[in-house]
Amino acid sequence: MDLIQAIEHAIDGNAVLFVGSGFSRSAKNLDNEHLKTGGELACFLGETCGLSASDSLSDVADFYVAKFGSTSLVSLLRRQFQVSELGPEHFVFGRIPWKRIYTTNYDHVVELAYNANKQAIVPISLEDNIRRVGERSTQCVHINGFVDDVTAETLSSTFKLTDTSYSSGTFADSAWAGQFRHDISAANAVLFVGYSAADLDIKRILLASPEGSRKTFLAACGGSPTLKQESINLF
Repeated sequence: MDLIQAIEHAIDGNAVLFVGSGFSRSAKNLDNEHLKTGGELACFLGETCGLSASDSLSDVADFYVAKFGSTSLVSLLRRQFQVSELGPEHFVFGRIPWKRIYTTNYDHVVELAYNANKQAIVPISLEDNIRRVGERSTQCVHINGFVDDVTAETLSSTFKLTDTSYSSGTFADSAWAGQFRHDISAANAVLFVGYSAADLDIKRILLASPEGSRKTFLAACGGSPTLKQESINLF
């Protein structure tokens, strides 16, 4: 199978989409800035706290909460990851009837893209009941948490940012990981867009599915002009 065939499967509603931070890069947040990757968020929080640029995201997030409080971090995350403007390629992806969408992103780019196309979509967090998988609308599963749901309480549990939240459970521990395995197996194609494959849980699932690797395609970051043009042309 080549990329064109994979896209044909997507248009027919027989493909799974997985997006990472690169996919959202061209969108703008409430401060009219492009959305940050995990590394850029770590640097931003670190600079605010006066920490080294080498500190991990979970470490600087913990330090930020200790210094400024969880309410302040919630406010910062909402301004950083709630979206005021989509990139042109997002509207294209929002027209496709994906079997299901998975994302490591906090933002609601996918949801806004679907709404702009007057298509129904349901945001899913890992604590949602797996029985929701039977709903007819397309679902977007937020593996690390969803900005619209972030609170001081979820920062220490389902919103994966601080050390405390990571210790409360991972994607691999959730019922949705089993659904992801099933979706990879059942789909005719799986497209990863703007994803660095840095998440060990996702790597292990993909490596454990030799069949899935034959129908999996990786695309460049969403902030790339090449992907913008290619996605608009192909879809």
